[in-house]
Amino acid sequence: PVLERGVKEREVLLPPGRWIDWWTGQIHEGGKTITTPAPLGTLPLFLREGEIVPLLRPTIDTLSPTTKPESVDSYATTPGLIYARVATGEASTFTLFDGAELSQSRVASKVTLGSKDGKELAFGVVWELIAAGKKPASVTEGGAPLAEKATLAELTAAPSGWTFSAETGGTVHVKVGAGPHTVEIALP
Repeated sequence: PVLERGVKEREVLLPPGRWIDWWTGQIHEGGKTITTPAPLGTLPLFLREGEIVPLLRPTIDTLSPTTKPESVDSYATTPGLIYARVATGEASTFTLFDGAELSQSRVASKVTLGSKDGKELAFGVVWELIAAGKKPASVTEGGAPLAEKATLAELTAAPSGWTFSAETGGTVHVKVGAGPHTVEIALP
């Protein structure tokens, strides 16, 4: 974080590799120091290419049990879908605390996303593939096309599908339900 009054950028030493800015999707070559914007309220944050960051659904208010489930969204009431931000690259796997498993790999323009349920996290996954560039040529599961949705809100309401937005360097959101899944994305 920036600790000096009036300063709105920061020098950051990136380790070797390729790094994607969490907020903008801008790709940086590592192994050097960069100067990055760091306005109040926005921590300089980077995701290494090839990594997966599992997240709780964005509506969660608390992890503790609630006596008002109609107005307080609690993980303890239902863990819901896994949200996973991905910067594709060399193959990687992330195993969550309950055995749920997320995987990703990219070979040329083909991205493969995989998911397997855990004991507690068994409602499906919403993938957020950042820095994808342009809209995919196709998004399939088992060779069958997934339905494209016009907006993220439409995708959220659907049992499965995908959508694209120009945000964060071009973001492909893919939603799949419970069970094991292998999704292939053909990037242009």
